[in-house]
Amino acid sequence: MKTPADVYLFGTCLLDLFLPEAGLDAIALLEGLGVRVHFPQAQSCCGQPAYTSGHPKEALAVARAQLACFPEDWPIVVPSGSCGGMIQHHWPRLFAGEADERAACAIAARVVEFSDFLLNHLDWQPQDLGEPVKVAVHTSCSARREMNVHKTSWALVDRLQNVQRVAHDHESECCGFGGTFSIKHPDIAGAMVADKAQSLQDSGGVRHRRWRLSAEYQRQARPVRQRFPGPPSGQLSAGAHRRQAMSARASILQKLRAAPRQERARPDLAGHFQRFASQDDEIARLRHWAAMMRAVKTDILWTREAEWDADLAGWLAAHPQDSLLLSDTTHGRRLAQRLESVNNAPRIVWFEREVDGWKAELFDIAAGFTAARCGIAATGTLALWPDEAEPRMMSLVPPLHIALFDAATLYPDFYSAMQGENWAAGMPTNALLISGPSKTADIQQTLAYGAHGPRELLVLAVLPPHIAIHDVEGDGR
Repeated sequence: MKTPADVYLFGTCLLDLFLPEAGLDAIALLEGLGVRVHFPQAQSCCGQPAYTSGHPKEALAVARAQLACFPEDWPIVVPSGSCGGMIQHHWPRLFAGEADERAACAIAARVVEFSDFLLNHLDWQPQDLGEPVKVAVHTSCSARREMNVHKTSWALVDRLQNVQRVAHDHESECCGFGGTFSIKHPDIAGAMVADKAQSLQDSGGVRHRRWRLSAEYQRQARPVRQRFPGPPSGQLSAGAHRRQAMSARASILQKLRAAPRQERARPDLAGHFQRFASQDDEIARLRHWAAMMRAVKTDILWTREAEWDADLAGWLAAHPQDSLLLSDTTHGRRLAQRLESVNNAPRIVWFEREVDGWKAELFDIAAGFTAARCGIAATGTLALWPDEAEPRMMSLVPPLHIALFDAATLYPDFYSAMQGENWAAGMPTNALLISGPSKTADIQQTLAYGAHGPRELLVLAVLPPHIAIHDVEGDGR
């Protein structure tokens, strides 16, 4: 097999920002195998974060900036299954019909994932350098499902006589990172990575390092060793490369800290947002809010303070649910008391235990009932304020979320809500802004409901006494 003389290395954002030493290790290894590695300084991001968040125009602009970085017809080695998958599989779709479609497709065709390149282009034969050891390998979702390179990682490990590769229970499952998923849903992502880390720990193997799993092990203070492939003898050591990279990073940080500080005037936020403030009256705001919510598959049930529990009981009779998750709050107890006299009422489940003790039951509950803190008319939004009594899981896990909303707390815009609710005085771990049921497009860009939260949302909107239901329905239904 002929060894390529030159390759490009596409560094990826995570390596560049969080693990530059891993990128330097990759360069050291490739150059130790006789390959000249070229790292274009102008490269940045493949565009995946914007693309998978449903912003193809922004993703296209970012991806287009990379086209001029790889002019020579050399393989482009990518030490990331997700970034490699984005370029190889999604750039052709992203650039379809664009003037530079051919250039983008040509680059996509040259992309090779790092372990795939070592195995199938260089036929690398790693040598045993230590005592016998067990290794558990974690591969990312994109590496497994898009690039199909989990097998190349296995094959490289299996070439070592002193290394026994061990499987673990969650080998094919996601680590919880998922780009913006871990930011939007930190509780679920945290549970996923904790399960993955525990599975690796239980396997008894040294782990193949990945950034998110590394952070989880550091959080849990797990005494599990980490292994990196080293360069062949005679090459600059990975440790030297790391020290060089860390020295450069320390120098940059030192310069930033030493830079003179400039006092800046505090911006006039109130004046800024006043320019966009709505002049609508209360009824017009309620109509607009309802129209925005219904446009994204939200059901609204207008009601009164004295009647909302009876109205909800009637709705549940018409839309049967086998179980309902309630909190030990005033509204939770009131609804439970009302449902006691209703035939075929859903089974009441109280959220009164630690999640770890009843995950299986929790994920089988049909509906969850919570209260909303306030609403925002401009965007058709509910604000939820999870706390110990009514935690985030109640509105996240059940397929149907029922929210009790006092329509008197509807604010014209986000800034008004922050000011009116005095958010500056303190906020919960998760302040939720809900505009309809959970929806995502992800990589396929096909809209789906319920992927990362409830499929359905019912808002029980309690009107103040001076507003009639027919006033707010108008043309908003």
